[in-house]
Amino acid sequence: MEGTALAELLLAGLGGLDEQQRVAGAALLDTLLVPDDGPLDLDGWTDRVLELLWRARGRPTDPVGEEVAALAAAGRAAGSLTAHGTAALLPARYAAARRRTALALTARSLPALLPQALADLTWVHRRLTQAELDARSRRVELDPAAARALREVTGVVRPLLQPDPRPPFVPEGAAALLREAQRRTCLGCGAPLRAGHDVVPLLPRLRLPLDSVAGLVAVCAPCARSRGTALPSLRVVWAWHRRPEPPDLPEPWEQERVAGALVAVVAALPAGVPLWAGRSTSDRSTGSEGDRLRALLAPA
Repeated sequence: MEGTALAELLLAGLGGLDEQQRVAGAALLDTLLVPDDGPLDLDGWTDRVLELLWRARGRPTDPVGEEVAALAAAGRAAGSLTAHGTAALLPARYAAARRRTALALTARSLPALLPQALADLTWVHRRLTQAELDARSRRVELDPAAARALREVTGVVRPLLQPDPRPPFVPEGAAALLREAQRRTCLGCGAPLRAGHDVVPLLPRLRLPLDSVAGLVAVCAPCARSRGTALPSLRVVWAWHRRPEPPDLPEPWEQERVAGALVAVVAALPAGVPLWAGRSTSDRSTGSEGDRLRALLAPA
């Protein structure tokens, strides 16, 4: 199926989705951004749903929403304000909640989100059991060509599924730690940073909201004002990549996760798209940014 036809099919179905299904759909697109053409990992998809619902305004009042609320409360009590931080602090509690949530999402939301052209879901039903999911290795086989087409239309469909106007999550004390890691200079333009500087997401939240500390950058006020929703230029990404991990962070760093998301989103860029290069300046994409970014971020 061509990307345009798939986009039309997905957009036609948006009106019938409830709030939880919209979040689950956004998480599905995020999960499929990694271009390995393999099966959909239902637990990995659920991880992303939990992250998106973690700080959502007005979580759905259903079993999934209640599961997230209980898990978030446990995370706060343990000292974490994010899903990934809670998974690190309370692995058994998190794994059990994820398992229950994956079952609920698969039974209730997946058939409404995946067109028949993408996957055979005839085995999914409302009374689905954990044993049935386990028998399928908790995965769904996807048509590779359709999955690639879906990635092509993610930039159009995702903001309609889950607009995310919230500011980025900045753990207490992280702004100062990021400033020191950047040698007290703005990551956008290199100007000196003073106390009270801004913190913005490297990857715009409208494109792919992540609650990873590594995805935050300390910038001066002019760079923050010019940030917008453009993806970062390769120069900005290189400066970000060279920044060391600060010590004593209150939440997981997750540099590799942010790098993978960057590569996936940038790889879909056509030529001629403005890229944020700091302050009021911008570069233009050439259409080869994905390959260049992979080379740039490859381990030494």
